[in-house]
Amino acid sequence: MSKEKIVIYGCGDFFERNIEFIFDCFQVIGIIDKYKTGHKYGKKIVYPKDIKKIFGNTRVMITIFDIRESIDIATMLQIECGIDYRNILFGFNILEHGNIKDRYNAKVIPIENCLYHINIDRAQLDISSGVEWRNIVGTFWREEYGFIVNNEKRNIIIDVGLNVGDSALYFLQREDVEKVYGYEPFKNTYNIAKHNLEKYSNSENYEINQIGLSDVNETRKVFYNNMISDGLSTDIEVSNKIVQDYIKEERVCESDIDQEEIDVIRSSEIIKEIIDRHTNNNIVLKMDCEGEEYRIVRDLHDKNVLKLIDIVMLEWHYGGKEELLELLYKDGFSCWYNNKKSDMGLLFAYKMKSN
Repeated sequence: MSKEKIVIYGCGDFFERNIEFIFDCFQVIGIIDKYKTGHKYGKKIVYPKDIKKIFGNTRVMITIFDIRESIDIATMLQIECGIDYRNILFGFNILEHGNIKDRYNAKVIPIENCLYHINIDRAQLDISSGVEWRNIVGTFWREEYGFIVNNEKRNIIIDVGLNVGDSALYFLQREDVEKVYGYEPFKNTYNIAKHNLEKYSNSENYEINQIGLSDVNETRKVFYNNMISDGLSTDIEVSNKIVQDYIKEERVCESDIDQEEIDVIRSSEIIKEIIDRHTNNNIVLKMDCEGEEYRIVRDLHDKNVLKLIDIVMLEWHYGGKEELLELLYKDGFSCWYNNKKSDMGLLFAYKMKSN
């Protein structure tokens, strides 16, 4: 039987460790490299832009160990090189050494519209970028939002920065969670989350809203690009900074950045309504909202709503943790934290029982 013809993208250590398997199972007719041309292993090396011109519609196998990077390369191949998603193979799905099944017991499949279907033990969901894969690892494997409350009450989760719905899926699978309220202001990201949560569409234990939380009720125009959904902010100043940083890092091109009108509402109003609805529950506030957390915590503190919450889990960005710690401390919280980077970190807060 003839072997399937493929072009290889990525000739580093991951490729070298699997080279015997690759050449045994496939007919490699070329290699793609962003930085050089020539020959390797007797195969022609071409730039990504020349794939279709030289090799036609041959399938491309991405032999990059890093899953996040592989997903972003797949998106680049589709958008910039015109490669059909059905002609993209992820090496980490099929190669023997470094297989994603061994690492995460997962599978990542390209689907239409530059989306990727993730199949893991605990969930199936679609994502649009490599950073969203990173978030899934943090949510389901590192369990960054794991907690236990030492009482018999069930938990109400307020998920600010719903993104593609991975954290909501994590919470909804817990027996001690009664309901999840999710808030995601960006339309495309919200629609992916809605799709990922559709198995709960007839359930009363979740409610998601295409809106952001802040300290005012207003409409804003902010930057949007689905490749940086982890860095989209409803805070205009932070949004501008993030986009400029990502352009410098060459994660996106300036021409790829769009603007989107989004709506935000005063957090103290909506969260107080939720608290009043669930007086016999633990109230858990989770925030990953790229700089908007400062406005939200200030507003909750100023309106005497913060003290009504039992647990706060948030990622802080750009403004440091000191103001957040001070406001939480004033409202009776004990806190612990870690710094992920100089301008970003995780902060967890809970109410101590009175002696």
